[in-house]
Amino acid sequence: MKGLLLRTTGLVVLALSLFPYPTQSQCLVSEGRLYNYDGTDCRNTVFTAVPFLRMVADARSGAMGDAGIATSTDANAMQFNASKLAFAKQGMGFGVSYMPWLRSGGFRSPSLTYLSGFTQLGSGQALGFGVKHLSLGAIPLVNTSGTSLNNGETTEVEFALAYAKRISGRFSAAITGKFIYSNLAEGLVLSRGSVVDAETVAALDLSFTYQTPLSLPNRRIRLASWPCLQ
Repeated sequence: MKGLLLRTTGLVVLALSLFPYPTQSQCLVSEGRLYNYDGTDCRNTVFTAVPFLRMVADARSGAMGDAGIATSTDANAMQFNASKLAFAKQGMGFGVSYMPWLRSGGFRSPSLTYLSGFTQLGSGQALGFGVKHLSLGAIPLVNTSGTSLNNGETTEVEFALAYAKRISGRFSAAITGKFIYSNLAEGLVLSRGSVVDAETVAALDLSFTYQTPLSLPNRRIRLASWPCLQ
């Protein structure tokens, strides 16, 4: 019975992954037109704060479509789910990634840098850290009317520290503290006299991992991880 349940779960997960569907976070879309819930035109603009946190710097995960959960544990687990560190087979590990950003579009300054590492504390416990830095360099800024406002120096940084613990042979949990700094154009005076300020914020993440072998006919796959909670 248990084997049948695991096989059924695996087939459902596989089926859902084969049928992606388009999503639009701020706007509705119909016949190629973006509009708000009240019917007015909607600007396709990113309103989410610090979207650089979702940029994957790890070359291995990036080459696999940002598949950072189902991969074997290394220092880059700090980007996706810190609770994976409790299952690391190495005593410690470090990772350094550097990615030129948007070079194919003719931009020369933007870059994404990521430094991460972890160490085992014994008894199924691990401590990890991560530092992510996005620099867009000097970019031209305009107001809503299209008027040039000068160039802005853009930089964003995330510092993360995590503690992970294996609760059982297959289940682990982690807590991650984060400090985030975002400077899009500090000191820039807008058309109405308001001044752009840099912002800082603290965050606390909880993450969990459950991994178990799943046997299918002539196949053996592994299911891992629940998503992080923020």
